[in-house]
Amino acid sequence: MKAIWLIQLGTPDAPTRAATKKYLDQFLMDPRMIELPYLFRSLLVKGVITPFRSGKSAKAYASVWMKDGSPLMVHSKNLATALQEELGDEYRVVLGMRYGSPSIESSWNILRKFNLDQIQVVPLFPQYSSATSASVYDETYRVLSKEVSVPALEFLPPFFNQKGFIDSFAAVAREHLTEEFDHYLFSFHGLPEKLVRRADQNCLKIKNCCERDGREINFCYRAQCYHSARGIQKALNLPSEKVSVAFQSRLAGAKWLDPYTDQEILKMPQKGIKRLAVFCPSFVADCLETLEEIGDRAREDFLGAEGQELKLIPSLNSHPIWVQTLSSWLR
Repeated sequence: MKAIWLIQLGTPDAPTRAATKKYLDQFLMDPRMIELPYLFRSLLVKGVITPFRSGKSAKAYASVWMKDGSPLMVHSKNLATALQEELGDEYRVVLGMRYGSPSIESSWNILRKFNLDQIQVVPLFPQYSSATSASVYDETYRVLSKEVSVPALEFLPPFFNQKGFIDSFAAVAREHLTEEFDHYLFSFHGLPEKLVRRADQNCLKIKNCCERDGREINFCYRAQCYHSARGIQKALNLPSEKVSVAFQSRLAGAKWLDPYTDQEILKMPQKGIKRLAVFCPSFVADCLETLEEIGDRAREDFLGAEGQELKLIPSLNSHPIWVQTLSSWLR
């Protein structure tokens, strides 16, 4: 039997301050998230960030919470269920979260009960970042290092440029782009610029660096984001002059990848852009960052700046085309 081990970033167990603080503590204490010595990281995270941020984050989660849990959890569980049905009894599909529950360790405790020949680990992050993909590698190896018997292990690489991913995102978008918009914004999760440059020394240093392709951008998050945006744009036949890329979810402190989504959205109505469609292709499941940050806050800002409509294009979630794409890769 083969195991399919889906890994998402994570989510609080409840939209409460206590649950959100617990989640943020675990999330931000990962040295791949905040690159500081343990003592300084602990003082910053537990003494400054989470005591002040957890209440605000809990309210944001509460605004999008679904009957069966957070949107990320609900959509990820639905994907696991649909993938299990598609792949059949020769496979065992299990979901784990890098932070929060079900953890990578607890999901492994389910898998280890089966007589497995092979494990395919699927980090559900289209673009590579040490803060997401590499952190999943770290934790997976840590958990399995305790075992005497370890099945053959394979990681699905980032799929930012895979035709199946591009076509799936375009197919979902077509269902919602029933009329023309003034502009199409591709908003990706932001990262500290320093972190991105450490992964790829050419990032932001050579001319047209984000137009590079192939192995040149194996570890360049920014270039991979632009590659995904161009692929979806071409698949949808969107005019290039009506398309732009920006980065969301930045924190205060070090410089993050720009341009910033929130600032770009405020400028658009003054440029004559009244109807805006927003894609979020760094997320394969709708979550706090898509539904609340873009669907609620960004929409409110856009309308407040005299825009007329901001339409959030849903993510892949458990759409049948995405399920078929994943299953074909894994087979």
